[in-house]
Amino acid sequence: PAETQTLQERIDRLLRNVPGDLLTLTQIKEVKAYCLSGIGLHHGGLVPLVREATEILAQEGLLVVIFATETFGLGVNVPSRACFFNFKPGFPLVKFDRHGKRPLRATEYSQMSGRAGRRGHDVLGQSIVNLDTPVDIARASKVLCELPEPLESAFYVSAHTVIQIVGFGIHTWMDWLCSQSLLVFQGRGEVLKRNVTAMLTLLAKRGLLSPDFRQRTRKGRAASVLVIGNCVLLSELLCHKLVKTASVHAVAALLAAFTVEEGLEGKPGPAIKPLLDL
Repeated sequence: PAETQTLQERIDRLLRNVPGDLLTLTQIKEVKAYCLSGIGLHHGGLVPLVREATEILAQEGLLVVIFATETFGLGVNVPSRACFFNFKPGFPLVKFDRHGKRPLRATEYSQMSGRAGRRGHDVLGQSIVNLDTPVDIARASKVLCELPEPLESAFYVSAHTVIQIVGFGIHTWMDWLCSQSLLVFQGRGEVLKRNVTAMLTLLAKRGLLSPDFRQRTRKGRAASVLVIGNCVLLSELLCHKLVKTASVHAVAALLAAFTVEEGLEGKPGPAIKPLLDL
């Protein structure tokens, strides 16, 4: 009863800033009831404030067990005594993502199982994998025993990123970025600097930036509000005399080619924000 009272008070404090209409959601009521029993839930379908509350309760040692998806193992400092892996029935060591299903990678398993073992409390962390279907020993060893795959930086400096940053002092930003990027630790920091410099030169040549790279032109301001990959191309079209002389229907048809892009689940998603104040 004392522990339940402590949990109740802590949960109430964590949820005190949640709007009243959200507190009536079924998921919040259910998660709160589970937490009072020492059970945490953490997955992408929960309200962000609820996920954060679960993380805080876990870090404070107020939860006994947490049912979570893979994202709980990324960036959340919640060491546990043991990690238990459960897979979809009939698909052992298989991960489902937006592209379908694929084998679980050693890096992913290492990241999640790394939560097992609390510094100063446990001599050994336990990782338990539940397999409802026989798995080839070679395949299991590849996931469970091999060293994680080497990390490679996937950071890409796009034209839109550079245009957005120009107003905040691009050179200061570039120096900080190059010092923080994984590319630096891979000995490729100069590559990143060259890429940013080349992008600045290209944008100035195309008339989106001033020659000294410190200001955006009218065309650059147009590109800065376009949330698409090729903002340079669309800004060129918007500022071209063809658009000024074309009919409303022709311009609408042209812009329609840029208004949607594939979303996370293969569904159309918004790609252009309103072009205001141009």
